[in-house]
Amino acid sequence: MDKENSTIKAGDKRTHSVISSISDADTSVSEQQNIKQKKKKQKNKGSDTQDDSQDEQEINIASELHSINQKLSNMLTKDSSDLKELIKDVILQLKEEMLGSLVLRIEKVDSELFEKELENGKLAKEIEKLGKTVNEQKNENERLQKQIKSQGETNETKMNELEQYSRRSNIKLEGIPDKENETINETAEKVIQTLNKNIPDLNLTTNDIDITHRIGIFKKNNDRPIVLKMVSRMKRSYIMRHTKHLRK
Repeated sequence: MDKENSTIKAGDKRTHSVISSISDADTSVSEQQNIKQKKKKQKNKGSDTQDDSQDEQEINIASELHSINQKLSNMLTKDSSDLKELIKDVILQLKEEMLGSLVLRIEKVDSELFEKELENGKLAKEIEKLGKTVNEQKNENERLQKQIKSQGETNETKMNELEQYSRRSNIKLEGIPDKENETINETAEKVIQTLNKNIPDLNLTTNDIDITHRIGIFKKNNDRPIVLKMVSRMKRSYIMRHTKHLRK
């Protein structure tokens, strides 16, 4: 804008300079004419015809210069005004185009931001939903862990009770002769014979025995202990009361 205004001002200065030059020329001719007219009055009325013709010619030139000066001044002033209006219109048009382009870009950015906000809103809802699901799963896992722990403690208690109850029916016997590759039936028969021989009125049979088995690996000159599980706790109690007979 400053450059354009400077250009217009420079044009105006040139215009005024041209007009001023023409005006000066016009004024100079007029002044010379006036001087000659004064001199003419001082001359005799009988001046020659050549001087009169020259004076008339100079007057005509001055008149024509004055007319040209007026026309040129009007023309340059009009052209300068039109040029200003043209420049003003061009600048306004450029402003409108730039403003329109800027508005479109702003609207596009606003639209993109709005879409991003919608997308972020959806993501935030999904994250919140996932967070609730994770918390629910966490609570469920904690509940299951507590349940498993409680169930494990209960099972351990029951196992201990069963083991203790099972042990109430068990008897551990030592010192009964052992042999390699001894079968369960052979072990049971040795137990029955040994107990009936050492405990009076026991009358132990295979029906009184649930199971018998040796503990450990067979080794020569080392009789493995025998675990005897009784069917009847009464028989077991009777045997335990007479263990002193087994120590003989």
